[in-house]
Amino acid sequence: MNHSLPAPNIENPSIWPNSSTNPSPDDHHSRQLIWPNSSTNPPPDDHSRQLICWITAVLATNVFGTVANAILLLVLTAHRPLRQSASCALIVHCIIIDLYSTAVVVPVLTVPVYLGPAFPLPRDFCRFQPLIIYSSYAASMYASCVLALHRLLATLIPHRFHVLTGRRPLTAMIIFPWVVALAINIFPTVETGIRTVRSPLSGGCTFTAVEGWSNQQVFLLLSTLGYYLPTGLMGVSYTVILVKSCRDLRRRKRKSRALLRRIDISRTLCLSFFWHCFTIYPGIIALAFFAQEYAGSFTGQLWIKWLGSSFSAINPIFLCCSSSLFQQGIKAVLRKMFRCQRANGEGGFMGVPETLEGSSTLIRGDFGEDDVEMVAISKY
Repeated sequence: MNHSLPAPNIENPSIWPNSSTNPSPDDHHSRQLIWPNSSTNPPPDDHSRQLICWITAVLATNVFGTVANAILLLVLTAHRPLRQSASCALIVHCIIIDLYSTAVVVPVLTVPVYLGPAFPLPRDFCRFQPLIIYSSYAASMYASCVLALHRLLATLIPHRFHVLTGRRPLTAMIIFPWVVALAINIFPTVETGIRTVRSPLSGGCTFTAVEGWSNQQVFLLLSTLGYYLPTGLMGVSYTVILVKSCRDLRRRKRKSRALLRRIDISRTLCLSFFWHCFTIYPGIIALAFFAQEYAGSFTGQLWIKWLGSSFSAINPIFLCCSSSLFQQGIKAVLRKMFRCQRANGEGGFMGVPETLEGSSTLIRGDFGEDDVEMVAISKY
């Protein structure tokens, strides 16, 4: 449940459309693509139209994602079977980061690219972007990694798993991703080894090496810490979880609700992981193996940039479509909201007709018969 850490845009004219630089006439790829809002060379009309469509699609997708993540957050905090799950706090943490990404981070990163390199930005806009913006990406990656490891331990050592469900362990698991994220992004902020500058090619901010480092070293370091390490841990964790869950499902003639629920959550998080990889790695693969083709396709660049900006916005769809628990939670919360709205419209207090009949009636009225049975096993 995380948004991808953006690939560092190393200053390479063969990757970004030409804007404020003046490449040689022989540099086919840098001359072929003209950034629409460039201060030099008039852009092709189709590039301008494509860029407008791109910025519209990115912002519309993330407006939807902001609403979807807010609803998902409400469901996790209001729906009892989800709220009492041992991993609920970690899932909530991931969704809060996704909400911040869709509402703040993606617009901050996207709008300067649309405005182009000729548009003036505040002096230290790029310098502090790693600490304020990119830190949320790294925190999202490692928060999802911690969640995957948490679910792995729940699968492998269920009888001792309770030691990882207390307030202190969960608090530590929430703080840890931010410590790692700040540790990674403090270096470009203080310009040690790497720094973040305004790209004359795209108009956005880009990582570049300081003296004594090469751009290839910077790219490899950031990719390893930001992508490969947490993604590898998540992949191993979810593979083990799915294999063991499927094996348990075949061995047991009578499937317990706890096992079915574990498989439900594992399947949902695994699907989210696949979507996470699908949004991140096309850009990395294109830069690593198809740099010339990538630079020669303005439309391809925009599609890949849209993918990288859409993980947090579209991820709630995968969560809701693949998990019966989330589906039940959304229905329960919407039912309660409609009942409260109807009661308020009739002149009564919000929720009074349903909430003053006793705790058992409240649970059944708000969550349904099947959900009450799930409460007993939701700790796992």
